[in-house]
Amino acid sequence: MTLRVEKYDAEENEIQRHVDQTSIEGKREIFQCKNDMITAYYKRVKHRNFRVQDLILKKIEVSKHVVKLDPNWEGPYKVVKICKVVSYRLQTMEESDLMRHWNVMNLKKFYA
Repeated sequence: MTLRVEKYDAEENEIQRHVDQTSIEGKREIFQCKNDMITAYYKRVKHRNFRVQDLILKKIEVSKHVVKLDPNWEGPYKVVKICKVVSYRLQTMEESDLMRHWNVMNLKKFYA
């Protein structure tokens, strides 16, 4: 007889198989829960896509001493370039470029 056959314990094997099976079921349940959370999140997300020459407003930065009743948005600005899906290059109405790229979370469409 081989060493593997000599060391085989049917009861221990059944216990270990049950532990492995419950572990797999637990992992599957966690994965399904995460997947449901991701799906629910993307149902609520409002996708904002701007095109070049669109007029938009940008959120006022906190570093500019904002008082409670001051407006939260400033602009309008023009989209000059789409750097990434969520990053835009802006320009004032007087044709001067803003120094940095702006994330879509800080922008919203301007309706004239």
